[in-house]
Amino acid sequence: MPVSGMSHRTTEEVIACFNQVVADHDPRRLAELVADDCVMEAIQPAPDGARTVGRDACIAFWEKLASDRASLFEPEEVIVSGDRGRSAGGIASATALPGRYVV
Repeated sequence: MPVSGMSHRTTEEVIACFNQVVADHDPRRLAELVADDCVMEAIQPAPDGARTVGRDACIAFWEKLASDRASLFEPEEVIVSGDRGRSAGGIASATALPGRYVV
């Protein structure tokens, strides 16, 4: 479901913008990228990861990540199937647990 007032973008465009927002440490643009029915499944904390459901919860999670200027975000793989996408990579940070991520 698109965010109210958001222009139509392809899944590839949304993922590319998301990755850039996090890499640039600029969480202000997250709201324009996240749909109301967003679900994010993180692979941390081990062993089972964490599931975040809903626009507000996902934005809150990603704002912390994108605001961490001590982190280095390295997207590695993007897989798109229709309106669903998966972005995987790594995060190195002095202030948070470094590790792998899947969005």
